[in-house]
Amino acid sequence: MATTGGTSHSQSVSLSDNLTRTYYVRCSADNGNSYSSEVSTIIYIKAATPAAPTLSPADGDSVNNGTTTITVTSSGAACKWGTASNSVTNNSGTTRTTTTGTIRTTTTGTNTLYYSCVAGSGNTESAPITGSWSYTGVLVATNGTIMQTITTATCPTTRIRANDARDNRSYYVQKLGDDKCWMLTNLAYAGGGTATYNDTKTLTATTSTSGSFTYTTSSVHTSPGGAAVTSGSTNPSTTTGSGGQYGYLYNWCAAMGAQTSACNNTSTTGFDTTISICPAGWHLPTSTEFTALNTAVNSGSTSSDSGLLSTWLGVYSGLYSSGLLNQGSNGLYWSSTVYDATTARGLYFYSSRVNPSDGNRKYSGFAVRCVAAS
Repeated sequence: MATTGGTSHSQSVSLSDNLTRTYYVRCSADNGNSYSSEVSTIIYIKAATPAAPTLSPADGDSVNNGTTTITVTSSGAACKWGTASNSVTNNSGTTRTTTTGTIRTTTTGTNTLYYSCVAGSGNTESAPITGSWSYTGVLVATNGTIMQTITTATCPTTRIRANDARDNRSYYVQKLGDDKCWMLTNLAYAGGGTATYNDTKTLTATTSTSGSFTYTTSSVHTSPGGAAVTSGSTNPSTTTGSGGQYGYLYNWCAAMGAQTSACNNTSTTGFDTTISICPAGWHLPTSTEFTALNTAVNSGSTSSDSGLLSTWLGVYSGLYSSGLLNQGSNGLYWSSTVYDATTARGLYFYSSRVNPSDGNRKYSGFAVRCVAAS
C-alpha cells in the first residue's frame, strides 16, 4: 500500500458493478514487533441503474376494454408494475411482483400504471428507475351494436354483427389488416327509415329485370337474385363468391348520397366524399382505400381474388345495366373516386383478376360496402 500519512495507507483497486469484494489487512509496528491480527472489510458494489423499460401496452396506446396483458421489461433488471405509485416504490409492494401480468381494463378513457426496475440484488441492488405511463381504454363494439356508433377505434378485430339504425338491417363488420373498419356484408338499404342519426336518404327503387338507371336519379335495385337481406339478430351470410349475400345494387348518384355534383354526367369536381348512402359515421371507400384493402387482405394480387373472398367476404353480386349482369361471376363495388364526367372508379374482381380502381359508367348499379370513420 502507499503511505498517505503516519498510520494511514491506501490502495487503488479495480471494481465492477454488481459485485461483492472482501479485502484482508494485517499491520505491523515500525519497531519490528509482530504483525497484528488479520482484519477484513467487505465492499458492496451497487449495480448500475437500469435503462428505462420497454412497456406494453406502450405509452399512449388504445386498449380494448377487457383483459389486457401488461409487460414491463428492462435488460438485466427485475421490474414490477402496479396501479398506484406506492405499490412499486423501491421495487417493493404487493400489487404486482412479476414483469408480466394481466389487468382488467373496464374504464374508458385514460388508465395510468406505475413501474419500478432494479438491477442486482441484495446489498448490490441498484437504485430503482421508476416512472408511470398511460393507455386509453376503449369500449369495443359487440354483436348488436348500432353501426352509427362504431368508429375505427371501437371496431373489433374479430367479426361481429352490427345493425343499421335506419332500418335494423344486420351486417358483419371487422377491423382488417389495413387498420380500417369494413362492412363484410353488402349494403341493403332501400331509403327512408328512422332518422335518429340524420342519415336517411330518398331512393327510387326498382325490382325490374330490364330497363336502365340514369345519371340523375338516385336509384336502387332492391331485388336482385340472391339479395338475401338480413335484419335484427339474424346473422348475415358468410358465403363468398357465387351464392353469397348480394344485397342491393345502386347507381353512383345513390351511392354518393344523391349530392347534386354526383347526380349528373358533366361534373368531375365538387364531390364531398363524406356524404354517401352509408350510415352516419361511415363512408363510401375511395379507390385508394380499396387498393390498401387489396394489399392487406389479398397481398396486392391483381390475378387472384382469394383474399378478398376469404377475409373481406367478397361476393359476386354482379351489376345492373339494362338488366342484371354477371351475378355469380363478378364482384363490382362503387368507390367515391370519380374518373371523368360519366365514369367513376370502383373495385372489380373475379377469380383471376382484381382491379381496385376500375372505371365504370355512373348509371350502372353496383354493390356498396362502407368503411367506418377514423
